[in-house]
Amino acid sequence: MSTPAHPPADDSLLELFRIEAEQCVATLNEGIVSLEAAVPDVGTWERLMRAAHSVKGAARIVELPDVAQLAHALEDCLVAAQGRGIVLGADQIDLLLRSVDGIEASARAVGARDQQAQRECDRAALALIPELQKMAQDRRVSAPPASESQASMLSLVPLGALARESSRPESNLSLSPPAPTVPPMRRVEVRARASG
Repeated sequence: MSTPAHPPADDSLLELFRIEAEQCVATLNEGIVSLEAAVPDVGTWERLMRAAHSVKGAARIVELPDVAQLAHALEDCLVAAQGRGIVLGADQIDLLLRSVDGIEASARAVGARDQQAQRECDRAALALIPELQKMAQDRRVSAPPASESQASMLSLVPLGALARESSRPESNLSLSPPAPTVPPMRRVEVRARASG
């Protein structure tokens, strides 16, 4: 009889995972719902990505690879959405929330030490991962910010009409892309410790 490559996580680690996952799930649920309303600030993105990343790491520690993969795919979606500065549509928000529900169900199953429920959660997680991966790679946006929607509308206007419109003195039409938004830099102070 062979022994497993890694011994199963002990009860105290599983309990820590459950607690960590519950806290992260609360952060993720609150933050993801806010994504539908508007493009969030940098702090919101950081909290969301940190929560997904924490679940991923905790799941790896207690050897829940399917939950870790689900959290990783969720984190990738958040990174992609932040990088594109998009407002997510209802279908995308629903997928993200279903993923968080899957993490929450896994945490409950682990807390109850219910292996059958954990296997079901693993199957559900595996089903969501390809959808999340597709969303992270999808360049189409269901609800673009105004500057992107204006740019796509411009592509439908004949070039002659643009030339006529831009030659008018009162026109504020610009073919230049909008200036990129750069998040504010954080100031870091380094103080030397006095040795003595």
